[in-house]
Amino acid sequence: MRRLLIAISLLLIPAAAFAFDTSRGRENRVGILLPADFDGDRYVHDSVRKYLHGELRNAGFVPVNMRDTIDELRERGDGDAMYYVEITAGESSAEHYAGIGVAGRHGGVDLGVVASKMWVELNIYDGETLELIETYDLAERSSTIAPTGVSLGGPRAWGWVSLPWAQWAQSRRAAKAVARDVAQRIASID
Repeated sequence: MRRLLIAISLLLIPAAAFAFDTSRGRENRVGILLPADFDGDRYVHDSVRKYLHGELRNAGFVPVNMRDTIDELRERGDGDAMYYVEITAGESSAEHYAGIGVAGRHGGVDLGVVASKMWVELNIYDGETLELIETYDLAERSSTIAPTGVSLGGPRAWGWVSLPWAQWAQSRRAAKAVARDVAQRIASID
């Protein structure tokens, strides 16, 4: 029994060693770079970077968050990805355009049209040469009807509280749409 266990162990060790695939280097890796000089809303950069990770993975790429800028990569000259993405600018806005209040005897709810806009400028670089392939200006818009406030009270006193989560949700939805657009554009590069 002991010999059989040793023989199986000796067969499993080489099989496990061959399971490591070292040839998967750069063919489907996409590095998400830090911006050299970001101009805009930091929330936009962070949220698009976060959602870009998932969208690239869904498109069949292996996303890698880099701690380098494109200038630092060029100085070292050691790009190990197929493409690099740099988010260079971005702005967002979430606004409440219209609404209606529905009240009862002791409280009420405000419903409103919440719209979010997000604009992002980004660069895509070739992984081998670190040369700029394309610069994109992407804009997405998202809107919905959602509760925007709650009120409580009676005949002598009342209070009202705003619910900003609807605006946050629309900003996240716009960031996901921008990230999806970026992933599709990277996948369509020849």
